Amino acid sequence: MRAVSTADEQAIAEFLQTLSLRPSAARFFAEAADVRRAAQAAHTADGVDYLGLLAIPADGRIVGHAAYIRLYGPCAEVAVALAEDHRQLGLATLLLARLAEIAEQHSIARFVADTLPSDTDMLSVFRDDFGAAIACTDGEAAVEVQTAAWRPYEGTVVRPGRSERSGRSS
Repeated sequence: MRAVSTADEQAIAEFLQTLSLRPSAARFFAEAADVRRAAQAAHTADGVDYLGLLAIPADGRIVGHAAYIRLYGPCAEVAVALAEDHRQLGLATLLLARLAEIAEQHSIARFVADTLPSDTDMLSVFRDDFGAAIACTDGEAAVEVQTAAWRPYEGTVVRPGRSERSGRSS
């Protein structure tokens, strides 16, 4: 797991392109929209108000991308996207926990997200692993979660240069 860098633009574009065909691709990652523009934006993160993380196994391909963008004050929008073959492995939980830990360091106290009610895997991660409040209306699930919810994962969050693993599933 590592932060997005400017060298990642092409790889992020390729990763997002594979997601754009999935009906549950997160709105934040521009479902079926301009993938190139989304990739350009993803690598311009400043690490404070906009942060992106990548999950990259030994083969070098991106299998997960998570990001937050501060909306106002202590609130940021968050999203997570995973390669289909890396779902249900705990990766979404690890990415969200690390994002929340960093967000807290930058005075972000809560994350919000909008997803489809049919994306039950992601809603389960938000609800079961982070105690999120979820409200479904008009074909959209609005999620709100406190960034402090990452703390039970302290010590299991993978940081650059470390090899801890979480036994949690998501």
